[in-house]
This record gives sequence, C-alpha cells and structure tokens, in this order.
Amino acid sequence: MKKELTSTLQIKRNNRRKVLRYILSHHAISRQEIAQGLGISTPTVLQNVNELMQMGFVRDAGQYESTGGRKAGIVAANADAVYSVGIEITRNHIGMVLVDLGGNLVCESRENCVYCNHADYYRQLSTTVEHFTQQSGIYCERIRYAGISIPGILDREKKAITDSHVLELAHLDCTVFQENLPWQCSFENDANAAGYAELRDLSAEGTVIYLSLSNSVGGAIYQNGVLLPGSEERGGEFGHMRLEPEGKLCYCGQKGCFDAYCSALRLSEKAGGSLERFFDGINRENPELMTVWQDYLHWLSYAVINLRMIFDGKIILGGYVGGYLAPYLDPLRTQVQKLDPFGHAGDYLFCGKYRQLASAYGAALRPLDTYLESI
Repeated sequence: MKKELTSTLQIKRNNRRKVLRYILSHHAISRQEIAQGLGISTPTVLQNVNELMQMGFVRDAGQYESTGGRKAGIVAANADAVYSVGIEITRNHIGMVLVDLGGNLVCESRENCVYCNHADYYRQLSTTVEHFTQQSGIYCERIRYAGISIPGILDREKKAITDSHVLELAHLDCTVFQENLPWQCSFENDANAAGYAELRDLSAEGTVIYLSLSNSVGGAIYQNGVLLPGSEERGGEFGHMRLEPEGKLCYCGQKGCFDAYCSALRLSEKAGGSLERFFDGINRENPELMTVWQDYLHWLSYAVINLRMIFDGKIILGGYVGGYLAPYLDPLRTQVQKLDPFGHAGDYLFCGKYRQLASAYGAALRPLDTYLESI
C-alpha cells in the first residue's frame, strides 16, 4: 500500500513538473493546449495549473479572442519567481549572465579581471558579480542560485579543481570562489556547461558532442541529455587527440595534439591577439590570414571526422572560434564529407549559438533545472 501511494505521488509530481515546464516554454497558452501538447487529460491539467497558481509559479493571462464559442482562458508562467546567476571564470575575464526560471537570458556582462589565486581576486569577483546583479534591477531575494564555470578538470563530488592549465593551478577547493557570494553555488567544467546550454537548441535524443574551440580545446559528451564525464571527469578532453605523430608541440608537452592545431590562439596570435581582427582579415581576404585559416579548417575537419566515427552523433562547434564559424560551415562540411567513409553530407555538424558566454549560461541553467525537478 505504501509503495502504491509513493508511486501515485511521484506520478502527480511528474505531471506537475511537465505542466510547469510546458507553460514556461510558451509565452501564453490555454489549459486545453497544454492537455493536447502533453497528451494528458484536461482534468489533470486543471488540477496541476491550480496547484502551480497557489505555489506562485503560474498566473492567469487573459483569454483568447472568441471564435464563436466560449473564450479559452490563458495561463502564463511567473518566470521571474526565481533567478540564477551564471559566472564564467577565464584567465583574463569574468563573464556573467542572469537567467530566469524559464531559461531566459535577462542580462549579461563581461569584465576584465586577471585570475590570481589570492584573496584579493576572490573579493574582486564577488564585488563584480554583486554590482552586475544590482544593475540588473532584479530583487535580490529572487536570485537564489549561482552556477560557476571553471576552465579545468573538476572533482564535482569534492567540489575541487583537479587541474587547470588555463588558470595554472591544481588541487584547489572550489569553495574559494563562493566565499563572498550570498547564493547557493554549484560548479561546472566550462565545456560541460557550454554543452549543456547549447543542447537546449537541439533534440537531446541520441549522442551530442560539444567541441569547444577556445584558447584551449576541450569538449563534452552528452547521451540522451545526460553528461558522460568519464571515470576520472576527463571525458571530452578532445584537445589531446593526436592528429599528427611528432607534430606541433602542445602545452601538455606531447606532440601533434588537436589543441596545437585548432586552439583559438592559433588564429588570434596572427592578428595582434584579437580573434575579431583575424576574422575581419579573413573577410577582406588577407592572403596570409587566409592561408592560416585554410590550414585550421584542414585540421579541424580531421578532428571532426574522428569524433563522428567514434560517437556517431551530432557535433556542435562552440567556444570562441565556434562563434565565427557559421559563414564557413558549408565548406567545412564539404571537407568532412570527403573524409567520411560512409559518405554522410556533414549535416550532423552545427555551429554553437553562443560566442563567449555559453559556459556562464549553462552554469546558470543547471541549478534552475535541479530546482524545477524538486517542485
């Protein structure tokens, strides 16, 4: 009897979460449309909408225009009930986003701040984030969570950074980043967080690979929407695939790594340290930069086909370079198709939606989704 009661309560909670998520994903919707969209009974929808209204997550939003019969009532979500801050730590910047319960990006900012493992840096971090949230105009009590993305290998159970080449540190307790922050904080590897954000624009079914082409190359592996971190949290370290034996020296000390050929630094260093200037040069068909770019695409196509052969899934190109790749996606697909023994057209290859703040966005979404699961 107790087991049956638990099962019934779980079904009710699952239905309530489904209804809330469905309302959150629509600007305004009728109860009948919810029932039809979710394939559940109208009485079940009515009950759940009433409960969500009492909890403060849903409100009446008027009525549709009459088409001859009774006007259908509309409901909308109070997406502003809960907010989460996403904080992206990089070597030289702090990226910040504010996201509401519906996953909507409310505001964003990116500030120069060179990382240093010192109390002064962590105080500056909290000051910068606090100023950002104050400027947003959102009531502070509605901001409940902070997700912090870190460029390195994390032990999420111990909340520790195992190793970070970018930040030049190892074996650091992540809680130093949250000491002066007033919210419940969680921590994510930057590529895992970015991949989580990008998955919102694609079907989560099957295997999806997120390839981060930033100042270091990394990535994340998702299977049916679930992260596959690997046994030691090193899953997705694509930057250290070997593309050429005895090739270019990588920062890891080995030769021929993917990172040595397709890091964003490979491009920005050819344009005075600016990726934007590099692609401006490409648009003007600067001969020297065009040669560098063609070589970059050559090696990228080899890495992409390797990932496709191993995982047989969708591949999202993100990170700093990924934000510039859209105009060059078709030529890249053509190069990849030539390497594909099965003749696929490369239609599994996509560009990421975000340039610089995907990690911050994904880090903010994680605790919100956990919160939604608890409703």
